[in-house]
Amino acid sequence: MKYILCILTLSLLITGCASTGLRTDHEAVAQIKKAALISVTITDIADDKAHNKKFTKTAAEHAVTTYTKELQKLGLWTLVPAPGIQELKDEISNLAESPITQNVLMELANKDQLPGEVDPMLMAQAVKAYFMDKAQLETIKQKMVSDVAKQVQDGIHAVQNRLVSPDNLACIPYSLYLGFIDQTELQKTANTILEQILQNYCKKHQLDGIVTVFIDSDKGEPKDIRMITGGNRVLSSFKINPTMVVRTASGKVAMNMGSPRMDDLAPMKLAMPIYIGDKSERELITNIRLDLASPDGKTAEAYHELIDKTAGKLMIRIREALQPVK
Repeated sequence: MKYILCILTLSLLITGCASTGLRTDHEAVAQIKKAALISVTITDIADDKAHNKKFTKTAAEHAVTTYTKELQKLGLWTLVPAPGIQELKDEISNLAESPITQNVLMELANKDQLPGEVDPMLMAQAVKAYFMDKAQLETIKQKMVSDVAKQVQDGIHAVQNRLVSPDNLACIPYSLYLGFIDQTELQKTANTILEQILQNYCKKHQLDGIVTVFIDSDKGEPKDIRMITGGNRVLSSFKINPTMVVRTASGKVAMNMGSPRMDDLAPMKLAMPIYIGDKSERELITNIRLDLASPDGKTAEAYHELIDKTAGKLMIRIREALQPVK
């Protein structure tokens, strides 16, 4: 029994910081000769304070440098700087006006399959126009498409607002990009639109594939480790775990390193002074608040180090996943 428990414990230690749902397509990977890293996103652990936002923004910028170097060392394809990235960012930020969005939604409207919430008044008008005024029906359908397009855009923005990404790359949400099984019809439609936009992007810039990196991140609460250091700093912890998705120019998933696991075995740094509080006369700490950037720069250094280490481990997993099956 002890032997079995030891094996189970060892297995958890090995797999705990990995991801679930790993998938690789060796043939699709082999088709990619030239690729670009177009998105690096990190779950935003900051609040609305400017100094905390700066901490996570700097971390995202550091992650781009790290993953660019790691992907170049991986040597699976020629990695080029993401071309036309501002145009791609603008299109994703303004999906409601994209011709692709309009075409996808109009096709669904013609099949009476528009997702999201459709104004009952418009629906009633559409039914009436169907029998009496075909020209008016097209006008109503266009209004319905515009309403749903805004819902698609709002949904993507809601996900993007929980992420931080560098200014020189696109912010592509991992959850939308992969089309998870439990998505709503509106989210599935957003995924279809995004796929078509990225396929057009690859075709326009003659890319064989695109790479997106998502780094899940979380921070501990002040109650996790209530220790005061350096005057009024309160210790806690943070952890991160990355994944990567590679798609071919045709939209096929060549590599999906799986959803990051964020359990207690995820890569983390303990005893990090990421909170600050006020000392009372009785040496009690009150008014505890988030303050990610410690004055000595140790928290930023530790966070960046965690990004670097997990990136290196992810590349090892990629090499292992691409080994020929014996």
